[in-house]
Amino acid sequence: MTEEEIRIANKTYRSKGSSVFNSEGKIRSIVARYIESDVDKTKKILDYGCGTYFVQGNYLNNLGFNVDGWDIGNNKPVNCVKELENKYDVVYASNVLNTMSSKSMLEESLQQIEKCLLNEGLLITNYPKTPRKLNLSSNDIVKLIEQYFVVMKKYDNGLIVCQKKNML
Repeated sequence: MTEEEIRIANKTYRSKGSSVFNSEGKIRSIVARYIESDVDKTKKILDYGCGTYFVQGNYLNNLGFNVDGWDIGNNKPVNCVKELENKYDVVYASNVLNTMSSKSMLEESLQQIEKCLLNEGLLITNYPKTPRKLNLSSNDIVKLIEQYFVVMKKYDNGLIVCQKKNML
């Protein structure tokens, strides 16, 4: 990833917690809500692109999940993992793929996620309609993801659940 690509992605980051929760105190993120309802709390999870405030990871950790955070550039929170050396059962990238400003950056991110997932691990991501830094449709993103993962389910709200391809 180039410095300019990292700068663009970091500039896109906007969640400081003020609009992250609804009036009942529940998180708005479709990715975090999916994890909360459909992922076992014993799974080791990575928030890929966690942002400076690690809002979703902190929310899930407070519910009893085991979430580490990782981000690029200046968005790293103090308590995030320094390198992507660990293996995880689940990696989620909430509002991350849409901030990629080049296809090579997107592919590099998918490769990084693939490498830190355990065999048959899950990638849970989304591709919101706005903002999108690349002129790629949802179908284009799914085709790119399918180079590295098996897309198990694509929801109307943009949520995409994938499984790492078995490398034999």
